[in-house]
Amino acid sequence: MVLHLGNLVIISSKKLIGIFDYNLIKKDGNGELYNFINYSNKKVINVDEGAKIKSLIITDNEIYLSPIATNTLKKRIEKLY
Repeated sequence: MVLHLGNLVIISSKKLIGIFDYNLIKKDGNGELYNFINYSNKKVINVDEGAKIKSLIITDNEIYLSPIATNTLKKRIEKLY
């Protein structure tokens, strides 16, 4: 099954590790997730360069920055299962 992240970008739900609210990550006081993103060997892909980033999606090999809200992505996943 696949999950649509915006701008015709889809990922396999089997590769999904986590979905995070981008605004909460930016406000995170200890920066653990932010450091993980910067120091991981994962490729960072901005799904829509011109849009405001609302969510961060971590997969096996990539980190996606998506303009779709975290709650919307969560609802899409719930429909898959």
